[in-house]
Amino acid sequence: MNTAVFIVSCWAYYFFRVVFCFKYMDLLFTRKSKTRAAPYICAVLAASLNTLNVSMMQWIFSKTLLMTIIFINILFSCFCYRGKKLIKADVTFFYHMIVQFIDLFITTVLYMIVGKAIVSKSIERSLFFVAGIFIWTLLYILLRKPLSEYKDNVSTRWIRVFNIISFIAIIYFQRIYLADLSEGMITNWVVFMIFAAFIICLQAWYMFRLENLKKLAIAELKNEMIGKNYNRLQSLYKENRKLFHDLRKHLGSVRFYLQENRIQDGIDYINEIYSPLEKVDEFVNTGNNLIDAIINYKMTEAAEYGLKSDIEADKLGKLNISDSDICVIFANLLDNAIENCAKEGTIVLKLTMKNHFLIFEVINPIKDPNDRDAMTLRKESKLLHGIGLESVKISVERNQGAFEYTNDGETFESFVMLPVVTNTEEVKEKQIT
Repeated sequence: MNTAVFIVSCWAYYFFRVVFCFKYMDLLFTRKSKTRAAPYICAVLAASLNTLNVSMMQWIFSKTLLMTIIFINILFSCFCYRGKKLIKADVTFFYHMIVQFIDLFITTVLYMIVGKAIVSKSIERSLFFVAGIFIWTLLYILLRKPLSEYKDNVSTRWIRVFNIISFIAIIYFQRIYLADLSEGMITNWVVFMIFAAFIICLQAWYMFRLENLKKLAIAELKNEMIGKNYNRLQSLYKENRKLFHDLRKHLGSVRFYLQENRIQDGIDYINEIYSPLEKVDEFVNTGNNLIDAIINYKMTEAAEYGLKSDIEADKLGKLNISDSDICVIFANLLDNAIENCAKEGTIVLKLTMKNHFLIFEVINPIKDPNDRDAMTLRKESKLLHGIGLESVKISVERNQGAFEYTNDGETFESFVMLPVVTNTEEVKEKQIT
């Protein structure tokens, strides 16, 4: 009876141990489509291998089996999630090192309390397995919210160092399962736990600092765009103030030309007084302040480099997309177009709403790679420069959208489609409910 309970609890323990690995991966990476069953297949395979090993042998720990399970988990992780394979492997390995050390720690504490190693096929070990499932659940509940803020933005520099040292340490500390708890072993165990806590805290601090720097860069970009657009508007309205003040005089001049049948002179005069108003018309007004600020700011910047712009934009209003993702998507695509546009070329922007989808297209002629002036003209540092098209892809996928770009050697075209809910739609839904 005890053996049957042990086998069932052992299988459940390792099944949920692997399942929670995938739950953490869901928090940190974007899942590929059609991979819902893969994590559970991996968990069943890993749990069955481990239970088979434990049921056939008295030895409770096998580093070869642990590495096999980790290897299988890494393969499934690379298959299930988007992103760099090495980073996904680092995170998966890190998770298994942490849970293995928690297992070792609890085993050590229980040995000190009850005076024997809880590693045999006993009811105590079965209770240990059941308690372990509750521990993984509690840890996931506590860590779910803070870790979700770093989705698709994981750095594994310190994790990799920890993983290498941890695997060596596990080979050494596995003697704890044999109740080999000499004074030297306990001292080394305490030293390693301090080291592990330090590395984990350092990684947490690094991730927190990186996220804050990103938020600061976006805030600075928004402030700079708003400031530049405001100054430009102020100068244009000052320029047009005299025009509005002298409207009667202008109308009188036009009437004079018409009475004298000097049609061409009248047209030339109208064009002269209308040209400042055309500058005001160049501003994009979609109803979304942040998108307007980014497009107007970037197109003003393009004009300074001698580039033209052709913009078609629908009314948008407020969207259910975060400011951070809007900045990453729009600023990067426009920066890419400006930096790679042919000298004196035209950047075409199309921003449309169709069937609850926001469609953003950017088309620009590609500059001649042999034109050194064009190559060096637009290489000034940008706040978000270097984040690149890969970050655009991540932000688009985070919002369940689609991102494509093509390069035929003459033109570069970016295409983004995002499912959105506008503020007017939200109002209608509230009224219905």
